[in-house]
This record gives sequence, structure tokens and C-alpha cells, in this order.
Amino acid sequence: MGNCNFKAEYENDNVAQVTKNHFMFQYVIGRGGFGKVWKVEKKKEKKLFAMKEMHKGRVISKRSVNSVMNEKKFLSQLRHQFLVNMHFAFQDRENLYLVIDLMPGGDLRYHFAKHRKFTEEQTSYMRITDLGIARVWNPDNAKDTSGTPGYMAPEVMCRQNHGVAVDYFAVGVIGYECMYGKRPYIGKNRKEIRDHILSKQVQIRRNEVPPGWSLEAADFINKLIQRKPINRLGLNGPEEVKTHVWFKDFKWDDIQNKKVKSPFIPPKEDNFDAKYTNSEWKDNNEEQMRQNSLLLRRNSVQALFNGYYHDEKIQATVNKNPNVIEEHIPQGPSVNSSTTNEVSNNNSNMNIKKEENQSSNSSQQQDFKDSARKGNLQNPPAAQKKSSIRQDSFSQI
Repeated sequence: MGNCNFKAEYENDNVAQVTKNHFMFQYVIGRGGFGKVWKVEKKKEKKLFAMKEMHKGRVISKRSVNSVMNEKKFLSQLRHQFLVNMHFAFQDRENLYLVIDLMPGGDLRYHFAKHRKFTEEQTSYMRITDLGIARVWNPDNAKDTSGTPGYMAPEVMCRQNHGVAVDYFAVGVIGYECMYGKRPYIGKNRKEIRDHILSKQVQIRRNEVPPGWSLEAADFINKLIQRKPINRLGLNGPEEVKTHVWFKDFKWDDIQNKKVKSPFIPPKEDNFDAKYTNSEWKDNNEEQMRQNSLLLRRNSVQALFNGYYHDEKIQATVNKNPNVIEEHIPQGPSVNSSTTNEVSNNNSNMNIKKEENQSSNSSQQQDFKDSARKGNLQNPPAAQKKSSIRQDSFSQI
């Protein structure tokens, strides 16, 4: 009965499988690790979106199949006014396509490059995006070390179990960057950044607070960038963050409902780096890219991307009747069986992350581990059992 009712409703809506032919490609507004980001218009509704075009060969080369599938999975389950939400996801033989909210204000990194730093009053509504390496929290996560090194908490760097306090550390780094135009812990690579973190605790002194910033804001940032999680604001959940003196009389409900006018409003024109508009993609290893592109002829390789499809209209219907979701989700393109061969064990495991080389154990690092371990979460509060949005998720304005 459920199937019959759902099928009739689906057919009456006359919903066709979404492809790139349903969109008008306008121009490139950015570049990711696997391809370009386009400004597109859905032809029928005349509505603007951003579309991530990711070449499967590059995804395979970077061993990131799990990452792109994970991002689509999270975005299909999440919807919030402060997320860059997904509307469609689909694929063809060569590419994956992710259609998301268009954010004409640009990303935070663009504005850092343009303005370098901000005052305390230059605030704006922002959204979180790029959830490829987001994780559902679990207590045994010492091996989860993905992220942007400059924003990683020490317990992540040192491969220790960690909770959502690592995300508050990243917020503190962003706050410090807004204040000074640079991050508190710097280095050319992960090892140099880790060594800097282990060498000293960075703190903003009273006489170092720049004009346009308050002592309360400096105190807030100082408490977020604490190296030991036991000393870090946010260890016990968001309420202790919201009750900090910097947020005294802060109208959280008005912010949640966007009733407060943003002091910083980007220009109306597109806030994107013009160098991406007409630039051609160049792969670092063109031969490896060519070989991976040939692998896409195999059905067993295409099967790695099975289920990469999302249509918000279908999803809304499925939410009313969740019993028949698989019938309306394309599994992916197939190729001519005459070209199909089994992928070797090496290729079939291409989506497994590379393990980093183990760093040498200096006595200084061991001392930090011993002290930080005392602050690790043995039994984290319930609030920490939510999905943890990792620190490399660039914010969009």
C-alpha cells in the first residue's frame, strides 16, 4: 500500500532525473580539490545555485571517495539556515555534481585576503560548508586527524581521542585571525605548526588588544585557544560558551532568526577571486590523472560512487513515506561490459585514506601528551555525541 501510494504521488509530480542539462552554466566562481565551482541557473525555475563539479579521476587520485560520499550523506540529513545546504546531487561517467546554495558574499578566506583583518563590529551572518571530512563523534577517534593544520587543536595533532572542544579551538583561531590578520600558531607544514603549538601557549595580553576590540573579546579568544582541552572554553558544551561575558545581553533568538541587521554586508557584486573565472585546470600528476580516467571505464570503479544522487523534491516526498527511497535513487552510470575488468586490490582500496608518517616522539611532545591526556574526555556529555563539524569547513558569508 505504501509503495503504491508513493508511486502514484511521484508520477503525478512528473519528476525527471536531474542531470547537468537542467542547468545553465554561467561562469566559474571557485576551485576545489577535485574541480571547479560554477554559478549555475536551473533552467525551469530560473533559480541560481552554486555547483561543485568534481572529476572522479581526481577523487580517486586523492583517495577521497569516502570523503565525497560522506559529504553528500551528511548534507542529505542536515538542513539549517547557517549551513550551505544541498539541493541536488548527481553524476555522469566522469564527474560528480553537487548543487548547493549560492553565497554571493563569497567565503571568509576571500575576505581575509582582501581586508586582512576586521574590527569587533564588522560582524556578519555566516554559514558552514565543505563537510567532506566531517565526522559523527565516537569515543575512539584518535586516528581522525583530517583537517586544516592551522586550525587543528593539539589533541588532534597529537592523535588523541577528542570531543567537540576541538571545534571551539578552531573558532578561537578564526577569532584571533580576525583580530590580528594571522593565526596564533604558524608554520609551513603540519610538523612546524605542531612544534609551535607544543613550544608555548599563545595568549593575547591586555596591552596587545588592537583598536576596535574589547578586553572581553580578547578573553573569549584566549579561552578558546587553550592547548589543554580541560582548560578550554566549550569543553562542557555550548552553554558555557554562550554565557561568556563577551555575549552579555546577546539576543540569541534574534540571531537565530536573523532579525539583527548585519553590520558587515559584502558588496552586491560577486565576491569571488577573478583568477578562477577563465583559468584552466592543471593536474600536478597528469599521467596519474590519465590512468585514473581510464579506470572510469570499469563498472567496478563506477560502483564506488553508487548512490551519489539527491533531489530535494524527491526527498520531500520520501520524507512523507520513507519505505521506498531506494527505488528512486539512481545508483550511477554503467559502462559497456566489454570494457569491464575487475579492479586490482590496490585500486579497489583507493578510497582508503593515507596514513601519515608517525612523527618522532620528542620529550617535549610527550610531556604535552601526558598533561593533555588528563583533560581528555573519558565520558563526554551528551552534547558532544552530535556530529562534529571539523575545523576546515570554510565559512561562507
